[in-house]
Amino acid sequence: MKQAFSLFKRLPSSMQSTKLTILNFNRKLLNPSVLNSSFIKTPSSFFSTDESNKTNDTDSGLDQDFQPKVKVQVNNENVLQIVDDYVKKNDVCVFIKGTKEMPRCGFSNYLIQVLKFYKIDQFKDVNVLESDLMRNAVKEYSNWPTFPQLYIKGELVGGCDIIKEMHENGTFEDMLKSHGMA
Repeated sequence: MKQAFSLFKRLPSSMQSTKLTILNFNRKLLNPSVLNSSFIKTPSSFFSTDESNKTNDTDSGLDQDFQPKVKVQVNNENVLQIVDDYVKKNDVCVFIKGTKEMPRCGFSNYLIQVLKFYKIDQFKDVNVLESDLMRNAVKEYSNWPTFPQLYIKGELVGGCDIIKEMHENGTFEDMLKSHGMA
């Protein structure tokens, strides 16, 4: 607390009221009676006092609001159909580790950067790290063992190594032009 107070002493006099407000707030936070009160709440009780929204999932111990959200229910019966739908219903579909906003693998990131280079902004990205079932189904569907995998107009183009080579020698741009995408 002494360190915090000495830092506030150095503030210009024009910030006196701000200085006192911050100092008083810090004192309240460090007060043991405040720490034990309802001032500090768990995430579930912070947003709602209704106990009916709590999950009975004892494995995770998380409130229902903090459970992972699944967009499409994937199971053994429909997983290959889902992969097929992703590939056929999107002009460009990538199966990557992570998302296009946040790739979690250097190869996936490289593929996303190549697509951005050619100004391909609208494409379906599927994070294969979210589900072992999905990851294995994509491998089975494509008969290609590694990720990322790029599909253009329903056709497997390849992984990072192939895309890199095609980008470097100009054949990737030619392929995009032949599909009316560049």
